Amino acid sequence: MSRCRSLLLPLCVGIFSFWCALAAAQHTEGAKSLRMELDGVGVIIVKPPQTSADGHTSQLLLESLSGAKRLLAESSALDFVGLLKGDLDGDQTPEVVAIAKTRESDDFLPYVFHGQKELKQVFPPREEDNPLFGKEITIVPGKVGSLLCVKTLESYHDFGPPDLYVNGLYQLRKGTFVKTGERVLVGTHFNPLLNNAGRLYHKGSYLEAMKVYEAVILGYRNVMPREALATALFFKAETRKWLKDFSGAIADFKALAKEHSDSPLAARAEKERTFLTDHAAAGPALSLYIDVVRLQKIGKNQEALTLLDQSGPVTSQGNMNDALMFLRGEILVDLGRVDEALQVFRNLKKMFPKSSFLDRVETTLQELEVKPDEME
Repeated sequence: MSRCRSLLLPLCVGIFSFWCALAAAQHTEGAKSLRMELDGVGVIIVKPPQTSADGHTSQLLLESLSGAKRLLAESSALDFVGLLKGDLDGDQTPEVVAIAKTRESDDFLPYVFHGQKELKQVFPPREEDNPLFGKEITIVPGKVGSLLCVKTLESYHDFGPPDLYVNGLYQLRKGTFVKTGERVLVGTHFNPLLNNAGRLYHKGSYLEAMKVYEAVILGYRNVMPREALATALFFKAETRKWLKDFSGAIADFKALAKEHSDSPLAARAEKERTFLTDHAAAGPALSLYIDVVRLQKIGKNQEALTLLDQSGPVTSQGNMNDALMFLRGEILVDLGRVDEALQVFRNLKKMFPKSSFLDRVETTLQELEVKPDEME
């Protein structure tokens, strides 16, 4: 326990330093307000929401030096709740960021305006298209100019609170925000640590994920809920599988199924153990299967299919041709090549009448043959 927490101490110090910088940035760049004066331009005003025939409307106005008012933005689904200012594109001219809040949740999103004499909206290019949602939006200092900091909730294993939050750092480039870094706010509670491991796992950073799962198991085994421990053990075994440590993964899955037989994950662990055990002798075929699925899991379907095509026939002591064929069909479906996928699944049924994939093949065929247009 002490070893684990000693490893976490530098991280906590880093997080504290980051929040200090964040607070300082809010003071220097301009804390949230509902009114902001711009030298030589005028005053930006967040107008209180109005109820009209069109519904509940929130407006952002620019009052020029002459007193004339111009509508900068308007929304019937969002409320403008604050204003920030910072040089987000590094051109020495600060952008104005209007913070909008969704009415149906606690999410915030930014609207960015640029210009010296006449403000123009540069992000998002269309009001309905805003990919940057967060629980909090601030501006922090960057190496060149400022960065938009969007705080998001990351949840993969829910045994909290407290939750895991990630501060994504973005720079404005040609009207688009590009992510330049992130700060992970994990603290010392097992739940955000476990979620951070899940975050790394879903990114495909399996070695890093395995280390965090191991640290959580080592440091919190006696204080975390039993199902949380089973989850950490299961995904530790999963990371070993994706890292091709097959003997280690088999041992971990076996131990989990035995020691946590009451967990819903026990059946999954036994299924994974059986699959790896049955194909442990497959050698190159099992390795290829793992490589292709890893690409598929992170959305690189074309690369996965190319890898399958380039590998050609794989000979091994343990037959995995049905597994590789099923995988090819799945990838073709993901790529929208449904006719080709149908042929692959039909061939699999003929060539491997005793395959363990037959139930999944039948289900997939029914879905594709009934509604092929919806799969494209």
